[in-house]
Amino acid sequence: FISCKNNFFVNDLELVEIANYLGKIYRNLNIDFFSKNGLKIIYKKENLKNEEYSINISKKYVIISALGFSGIFYALISIIHLISFHNNKLPLGSIYDNPKFKWRGMHLDCARQFHTVRQIKKLLNYMALFKLNRFHWHLTDNESWRLDLKSYPQLVRQSAFRGYREMIPPVYGSGFKRYGGYYSLRDVKEIVKYAKKLNIEVMPEIELPAHSWATIQVLPNLHDRMQNSRFQDIGNYENNTINPALESTWSFLETVLKEVSEIFPFSLIHIGVDERPKNAWDNSPKMIKFMKKNKINNFDEIQDYFVNRIIKFLKNNNKRTAAWNEAALPVHNDIGSSGSAGKIDKNCLIFGWEHPSVSLESLKKGFETVICPGQICYFDMAYNNSTKERGLCWAATIETKQVHEWQPLKNIPNKYYDLVKGIQGQLWSETLTHKNYFDLMVNPRLATLAEVSWSSDKRRNWKKFKSALSQAMKITKKLGWSNHNF
Repeated sequence: FISCKNNFFVNDLELVEIANYLGKIYRNLNIDFFSKNGLKIIYKKENLKNEEYSINISKKYVIISALGFSGIFYALISIIHLISFHNNKLPLGSIYDNPKFKWRGMHLDCARQFHTVRQIKKLLNYMALFKLNRFHWHLTDNESWRLDLKSYPQLVRQSAFRGYREMIPPVYGSGFKRYGGYYSLRDVKEIVKYAKKLNIEVMPEIELPAHSWATIQVLPNLHDRMQNSRFQDIGNYENNTINPALESTWSFLETVLKEVSEIFPFSLIHIGVDERPKNAWDNSPKMIKFMKKNKINNFDEIQDYFVNRIIKFLKNNNKRTAAWNEAALPVHNDIGSSGSAGKIDKNCLIFGWEHPSVSLESLKKGFETVICPGQICYFDMAYNNSTKERGLCWAATIETKQVHEWQPLKNIPNKYYDLVKGIQGQLWSETLTHKNYFDLMVNPRLATLAEVSWSSDKRRNWKKFKSALSQAMKITKKLGWSNHNF
């Protein structure tokens, strides 16, 4: 070991820039990267993969080898963990490291509860600390539309807040008073820029065609007013599905998706496509006429038409479409919803949430897939069945140890590995009725999922990992995070 008293010295321009991006983290940990008497860190450019790096620690200096930004960034993160774990000392020797999965994501539902820019930045810092690189930002749902758009300013004006005197009534813990919020263009730019400095890309989600109750309250012309039947989704929202047979629908979608494409620089836009009520378009005169004209036999084929048309439109705007697994597959569980007829463009990135088996089905059909089953990756699930625990349990109860034991590729044949994009955690917000609950649902399960996303299947056993995780929790505490027991 070499004792460096948490002091380092960097003067290489790239190192200086990246170290400054990590300022919020290292300053809270009392680490100094700019001490002239500190252990010198040298950057050596090498032809490695994008996020790959090596660290050589000697008594005289630390050498980081990487191709560029991403590798340097994660090398510095590793140094932060090492110095914190070993109490102001660094072990002498060499480290070589690279991630198992390219997509190491975290999703946050900002529709059911509004999370401030400050809270999102706090999550992004946490993600960076554990080398996660994709933020899936869920911005619309039955309960609200959170993204301020120049083209449709009424969406946030009328649905971003709820209360007894608002268009959207109270739900999920909100009471009589006006409650909610939205993200301005300035907020979005701030979050995207902040995330980019932490090697995190931001993928927005605009939930379509179902989960759109709030949207339809504001824009009723997205629903066929001549439809003489009513339907409910699994959450008991009535008539919550946009109708693709209407010209007004496509005028709305093309305008919105074009603006979203311009706001978000990342190449992917997620369009939802989950939990469409199977009878959503029953008895719609416009839909009946449309299906006859286009020789479409059923609503699953209509959904495929809907998704393919969006895929084509987004391609023309230099974007790729992402969606939940029902966009490409029939539903796994019959909860009154329906899915795909199997005819969507293979360019669509699929997120397999319903069950561990759906990701394999998606891969078999040739879709690049992010594996994120609710049974292991939904952090709105309770840790266990204790009445003292917060969270739901419809998918499972999920202890931190269970996350650590997960082998995402266990039942997937090698021939499909190239189509596995990565893995992702999700936090839906129905039960997050106070911001203090946020920490316990995320921490330490997300840090543990990060271990699964980065390390090989031969990773540390639970006993060794638990010890390291305990040390990591000391770091997260200094960064303002509470954590659940594990």
